[in-house]
Order: sequence, then structure tokens, then C-alpha cells
Amino acid sequence: RFELLRIEMSRLEQVQEVVKIAFNAIDQDKDGKLSTTEFLAAWEKAGRSEDPMCVFKRTNIKGDGTISWEEFFHSFLEDELDAETVEEADGAVNEMEEDEWTKFLEESKKHLEGFSAESSS
Repeated sequence: RFELLRIEMSRLEQVQEVVKIAFNAIDQDKDGKLSTTEFLAAWEKAGRSEDPMCVFKRTNIKGDGTISWEEFFHSFLEDELDAETVEEADGAVNEMEEDEWTKFLEESKKHLEGFSAESSS
């Protein structure tokens, strides 16, 4: 039972690691938050179709004009797992069958690849 719990916990940690790589690549000045300029530059390089200012405003939950790591991760969980809390996201990834989990993690990496690869150049 303990081993199973440890494995389940690592799934959400793996998702967090993938998302953190993208966040750190976008955070050009390494201040731990994304400015509008950083976010828009990364969005443009990643070639996303949705209006970037709408996404920025939706992600900037605190309304302070920057996106924190927590806001960025929360937005990813909400968009990709339809989860409003970390607990819901944890439950969602832990309920996935192994092949579904592997596919989700790979698709998440691809989804964020444009941000992490392009923004760091």
C-alpha cells in the first residue's frame, strides 16, 4: 500500500516538473513571475491561436499584472485536467490507466514544448 501511494504521488510531481520547465523558460528575468511582456513573447513564439491577453488575464488570478508559478500551474491543471484544485488534479492523474497516463504526460510535454524550447533562445 505504501509503495502504491508513493507511485501515485509521483505522477502529479512529474506533471509539475514538466510545467515548471516551461515556466522557468518563459521567466526570462528569473524573478519568479511572468510579466505581460514575457508571457506575450513566449505565446507568440509558441504559435498559440487563442488571444494571449485573454489567457494572461484568466491566468493572473490575483490580478496583480504578473503570473506567479502557482497561477501558471493552476491554469495548466484547469485547462488540461479540468481540475480546480491540486487535489482534484492529483485524483485525476492517479485514476488514469498506465497507457492513458503515459499519453497524457507526453501530450503535456508537447503542449508546453513551444514555450520551453522557444522562449529560452
